[in-house]
Amino acid sequence: MIVLAQLAPVVLLPIFYDFKPLDRPGLRDRLVALAERAGAKVLGVFEWRLSDRTRKSNAALTGLGRTRRILLSDTLLADHSDDEMRSSSRTSSRTTCIAICGPASRSKRR
Repeated sequence: MIVLAQLAPVVLLPIFYDFKPLDRPGLRDRLVALAERAGAKVLGVFEWRLSDRTRKSNAALTGLGRTRRILLSDTLLADHSDDEMRSSSRTSSRTTCIAICGPASRSKRR
């Protein structure tokens, strides 16, 4: 199971989805700093192309160790500005949770 969690972001997910490094330096830096404060070192922050499959916004923290990364869907990035996205973290002895939230009223896509 651990091997699968390490391989998923670099082998499995790219089979089904397209990713590219996030081209918003301010947002990227905030999210990397947030992850580090939460005790989750990340390889980077990537834009996840979902717009050809859905209009819903999505984000994920995936991988373990050297493969851990933050994924933000292109639909999330298109519908929300950097300032609209609020980030928070919660840690416990067993898990790390990073949430990226925007106002619900903006979730509709035109």
